[in-house]
Amino acid sequence: MELTQAFPRSAGVPEGILSRWIAAFRKAGERDAGGADSVATAAESELAGRRASETGVSLFSLRGISKHFDGGVQALDDISLDIREGEIFGIIGRSGAGKSTLLRTLNQLERPSAGSIEFDGRDLLAVDAAELRKVRRRIGMIFQHFNLLSSRTVAGNIALPLELAGVAPARIAVRVAELLELVGLTEQRDRYPNQISGGQKQRVGIARALATEPRVLLCDEATSALDPETTQSILALLADINRRLGLTIVLITHQLQRTKPTPHRAAVLHAARLPDQAAV
Repeated sequence: MELTQAFPRSAGVPEGILSRWIAAFRKAGERDAGGADSVATAAESELAGRRASETGVSLFSLRGISKHFDGGVQALDDISLDIREGEIFGIIGRSGAGKSTLLRTLNQLERPSAGSIEFDGRDLLAVDAAELRKVRRRIGMIFQHFNLLSSRTVAGNIALPLELAGVAPARIAVRVAELLELVGLTEQRDRYPNQISGGQKQRVGIARALATEPRVLLCDEATSALDPETTQSILALLADINRRLGLTIVLITHQLQRTKPTPHRAAVLHAARLPDQAAV
């Protein structure tokens, strides 16, 4: 696809960063021969992303986002971008570029030092704590290290956010069964985290994040602790969820060869700044 620059190039940012990252994305995709099913899923996911791009409905709108930490560390510097409903959006960059910090501003686990963030038309920086808790139920998140409770079964971990939200037990049982089927863990429902593989743990994390029926799923390097084969299965599952549910997915990574399927659009962070945003 033709690359489209969405924001002005920042002073002091090396030329050609976006082109190099995108070329690496495409090369990684070409190396993955895949089967008929994976090709079909990728094509369907790309079509969904194209439709999302055509509608142009922004789920997140960030303007002028900066984040400073103690000691003079600037993690984000004047970031502006839009994430559209229904797309897979990639945040790409090397370690220390500010990817995780940017992702965590989307659900306010990190509060920016300056700028504005709108989610579905609402100013996230203006809501109170009670309202923010409600908003966060619409923003699912999965983590690199799974964060499962060892004392709970697979089903119990998935049920936890519904229990905390006060959902009726009968409804929880139905929802958990649906999610177990979605992520392919029906037979593992009564096992504990120490009895399942790393890939299965991440599937539990995905199901748990989907329990409250969010509008968007944030993925914080969710496959970096997995082997390549398991990584591909998890990414294929995310693409399938995007296609079937129309769920917006924000995916961050610094390992391009592990990002398959390719995001529909990507923002490339370099030294806390956003030189480019483009279709992939």
